[in-house]
Amino acid sequence: MLTPIPLPADDYDRIHSTHAALSSLSAAATSFDAAMDSLVQTADQHHRRVHLLEKRAQRCREWISKLNHLVESKSSNADND
Repeated sequence: MLTPIPLPADDYDRIHSTHAALSSLSAAATSFDAAMDSLVQTADQHHRRVHLLEKRAQRCREWISKLNHLVESKSSNADND
């Protein structure tokens, strides 16, 4: 059977510090991934909202154009009477 070789205190502290740093880095990476996922989701929602607003604006422009044509045609009919 192999007997573990005890590490000097400095080596143990170094290993412990390295492990703590890696754990902290892993937690930070996980948090960053979650933040990026949230950002992508928010960007997608904003893109859909902008698209819907653009469609509404286009419909409004079309309605305004139709109303302008209607006003012009009534105006010209009134002038002919």
